[in-house]
Amino acid sequence: MNITIKNNADKYCSSKSIINLFVAIILLISFKYSIAQTYLTDGQQVPVFDPAFTSYTHRTVYWDLTEINNSNNRLDIGACVTQEDSLSTVYINGNWYKNEDNSNFKNEEIGNRYIYLENNSNIISGFLFKLNDSTNRKDAVVSRGNNLLELYLNSNGTIGSRFQYFYVAGKVRSAGLFSTDTLQDVIVLSNSEDTVKIYK
Repeated sequence: MNITIKNNADKYCSSKSIINLFVAIILLISFKYSIAQTYLTDGQQVPVFDPAFTSYTHRTVYWDLTEINNSNNRLDIGACVTQEDSLSTVYINGNWYKNEDNSNFKNEEIGNRYIYLENNSNIISGFLFKLNDSTNRKDAVVSRGNNLLELYLNSNGTIGSRFQYFYVAGKVRSAGLFSTDTLQDVIVLSNSEDTVKIYK
């Protein structure tokens, strides 16, 4: 686009030149802001429990975000996985992936596993990181195919072994404050999906 801008000594300007000038200014401003708005960067891959895939592999993943180790004020990723590789091989895994510098979710750290079973019928049916203790660290709540609801405590920024379990015959779906105290309660949808239960 050729634009002619006349100086103040020129008495007359063509309307076409004025329109071209405004269009050029608008395009320049738009181009500047389109370059400046780089709020999102390339996606960071999170390899969640990665045994070899086959043509008959079926995987169900439940995941949630929270501060597992809240000393760095960053969100970590928690995941529970049921993976069926054949009629006889079923992997059941629960782990969390630490966010050390806002993006470096690397391969699974086996030492972070709080559930790891094979050839087991007690699949994962629900999962969340919601309950918290006095340190405000979030615990893991898992519902299983054997109708149990399990609680895994967050101990000093790591998820430990199973702390509590009881029969619920349902799938954990959410948590929140349903009473006048400050403790979070757990919401479970029954296996028949016609009843919601609240566990205080």
